Amino acid sequence: MNLFKALEAASLRLQTNDPEFDSQANLTTDILRSAGVYPCRRCSLNGHVHKLLSAAIVHVYQQDTSLDVTTRRAGTFALYGYSTKLPSYLTKAVKLGFLTSQNGKATGRLELSELLVAYLDQDQAVLA
Repeated sequence: MNLFKALEAASLRLQTNDPEFDSQANLTTDILRSAGVYPCRRCSLNGHVHKLLSAAIVHVYQQDTSLDVTTRRAGTFALYGYSTKLPSYLTKAVKLGFLTSQNGKATGRLELSELLVAYLDQDQAVLA
């Protein structure tokens, strides 16, 4: 699924007050923040950006598809109204092994790692 479509779908799902989706998005945000993908500094200011990307990751997980990054241009992210820091967060997630890429970079088809899928599976089982 295209990154921008995933971000848009995640934004809409966050507004629906789905407790399962919200719980998984919070869990993913906490995991990525504790690993250093998202900086802890200024979390109160940028926390919504972190949660939006985490929600997009959860949406991709629930749809059982990949996250397709077609561009890393900051201008494109700004044009669609998203933070220009998202490409750097994706790069850190790939470097730390939370997302896997065929070319080792945060471009193209990004799959969720087994570790992240295991956490999301466990959270889904607890909520069920």
